Amino acid sequence: SVAINCISWPFFSFVALSSESILLFLFGDQWVGAAPLLQLLTIAAMFNNTFILAGNVFVAYNSIHLQLRVSLVSHTIGFLLIVLASTQSLSLILVAIILFRATNLITTVYYLKKIISFSYPEVIFLFLKPLYVTMLSIFPLVCLYFWYPSNENNWLYHLLISSLLTAIFWGLANFIFTTPIADEVKHLIRSN
Repeated sequence: SVAINCISWPFFSFVALSSESILLFLFGDQWVGAAPLLQLLTIAAMFNNTFILAGNVFVAYNSIHLQLRVSLVSHTIGFLLIVLASTQSLSLILVAIILFRATNLITTVYYLKKIISFSYPEVIFLFLKPLYVTMLSIFPLVCLYFWYPSNENNWLYHLLISSLLTAIFWGLANFIFTTPIADEVKHLIRSN
């Protein structure tokens, strides 16, 4: 889970922060208005990927009934939130999806605790490395947007520079915080 989050959180953070330039590059200027929606979707995706392998744990511990409870609780709450939000706006629907994913995360941790012995501080500690990697990865991106804002004349150049800086700092962050990704890269280097 740590390795997955060390990849997905910085990626989704980059997409959220660079959403206008990404949409402009992929689809043209007629889609730039969808950038706030893309930002909300990436936040929902971060919640979704946090415990993506939890289903395998429930199966391995022969506790599929607990996975069913997670689904029943989170999907019922998510359905109600989305139905209520659908009467308002698309942005509110996306916020409801984020809340649904957060509910799913919380209920997953609650039911995992019933089959695996861990404490809630251990879960928080589990998220520290991905959080640190994400913060260090997007630091140059935030600085770039602050000191050299993107505009209609330099957006492609800006997207290229921000992508390269984010990738470089992501790699460095994995080694600084000794993540499983850095361990795998070291193992690959030693085996060759």
